[in-house]
Amino acid sequence: HFYLFNHLSTDNYKQVLEPYIKSGLVDLYDLTQDAKTLDAWNIIQTDAYTQIAHEVKDIVEWLVVIDTDEFIVPLVDKDLPTLLKKYDKYAALSINWRIFGTNNIQKIADDKLLIESILYSSKDRDLHVKTIVKPRFVSRYSNPHFADLLDGYGQVTEDYEYFRGPLLPEESRKIVRINHYWARDNEFFENTK
Repeated sequence: HFYLFNHLSTDNYKQVLEPYIKSGLVDLYDLTQDAKTLDAWNIIQTDAYTQIAHEVKDIVEWLVVIDTDEFIVPLVDKDLPTLLKKYDKYAALSINWRIFGTNNIQKIADDKLLIESILYSSKDRDLHVKTIVKPRFVSRYSNPHFADLLDGYGQVTEDYEYFRGPLLPEESRKIVRINHYWARDNEFFENTK
């Protein structure tokens, strides 16, 4: 199931999403606050994450909170449900991301997917994570990358090591990673500066 938060889109997103909403696959929420600063945006974002975690805590086992330019890639298991079974006794799994730039592609062809076109990632050290949580253990989100959990619960790395925060103690992408295509292509990047 998808819980989508739309923030001030001006394209035809409602028309595109309507069949999925009608089928019950998607719940759509509109965020109408305008953010003038990164701090203001983080508050809007974390409030939305907290809202949905509390709203679904009795009906959802795992909640993946990611942006539309982020893709979870299981590297060992065939799919995400199989992977998550290995972490069932934990409240949260934090996944290291890998950042992808534009690969100097001016515009991704209409008949190509982003993930087919942007193949090269940064080799720079990056400890950032995004976290999959069991929403019943979420106190709130104060950071877009991880949830503050109820007392007695913690987040783990793919190697089952406890830590807290948006940054791993050390890089680890042997079992699963998140590909973050933040820049997409040159045209998108130039138009969002």
